[in-house]
Amino acid sequence: MQIWNHPSLTHPDYTTILLSWQNGGLEFLKPLSKGGSSFIILDTYYFSYFLCFAVSTWLVLSWQKKQELRVLRHQAIDLVIISILGVMLGAKTFYALFYNLTYYLEHPLDFFLNWSGMASHGAMVGVLVGIILYAKRSKLPLWHLLDYASLCGALAPLFIRPANFLNAELYGRSVPNWFPFGMRFPMRDGAGHSLFIDESQNLYQLSGELLKPFTSPIPHAYESFEKITQILPRQVFSAAVENSAEGFIQVARLVTDPSHPAQIYQMILSGFILSSFLFYLRFKKLFDGAIFSALLIGYGLTRFLTEFFRQQDFQRSAGVFEWISMGQLISLLVIAAGLVTLKLRLRASAT
Repeated sequence: MQIWNHPSLTHPDYTTILLSWQNGGLEFLKPLSKGGSSFIILDTYYFSYFLCFAVSTWLVLSWQKKQELRVLRHQAIDLVIISILGVMLGAKTFYALFYNLTYYLEHPLDFFLNWSGMASHGAMVGVLVGIILYAKRSKLPLWHLLDYASLCGALAPLFIRPANFLNAELYGRSVPNWFPFGMRFPMRDGAGHSLFIDESQNLYQLSGELLKPFTSPIPHAYESFEKITQILPRQVFSAAVENSAEGFIQVARLVTDPSHPAQIYQMILSGFILSSFLFYLRFKKLFDGAIFSALLIGYGLTRFLTEFFRQQDFQRSAGVFEWISMGQLISLLVIAAGLVTLKLRLRASAT
């Protein structure tokens, strides 16, 4: 059975950088050049957020124009802005609190860097808090607003998870070699630096153009992949000078075993299937709060299930209690919140 390799391993010019500034000019779809004043302006990950926000904005304004969403136009725009802020602040904050707290307590400014993570559960909470406050201040129907926000939110995995796949992040757990969708992904440390291995099984992380010794535990079995460029030994460690007559050390890219493409699973379950179901409920003319309840239950359930196939975050590779991940634990709370909300809204609609 053929084992697939992520394109970043097989194509030397592969990049997820859409727009960058290099050598005094704009570059499209070009890896960052070494040295000089180069920086990323837009990559696929944040472009996926832009697409999601753009589609959501179009939907909200369309619903408002058709008087399906019972708000004024300026209120619809306010809700879009509040939701965007809620997504960005909530997702960043949840990731820092629940997935990498120790690191961000030691490096608080890294919270604002591009590579710092985003947590989808936090995005939900951020939007929820923002809409609750705005609805109360503007005297708008809260459950009605949450229903339509849920329709937009359910579309997010359709945009974000493909970007995760392209970036070779959030990959799945190991699979047997015969598994038809098994794929090798490049391994990185918690800050997104590429990992490498030498013939003596010493590990290194690539930061800029420098290789540095890497001592943190690897979350699951690994194998060295293709040989890559030679690195000057003084940029690695002093012993390499004695071990290499030519002054170079040979390293290989560190990759996962064949693994589940868990990003695609989540795109299908949490994105396509769940959003299709919620848009179906929209035409059923149910009580206010029904779609929001369904989102909580549906997303919590699909996320809980797909976590069984997803490799745990690097800093939590053993899971919270060895047998359950942080994502699954939060998903159970989301499901419980959805069931409670559904019960309360059913009771309110019956009176």
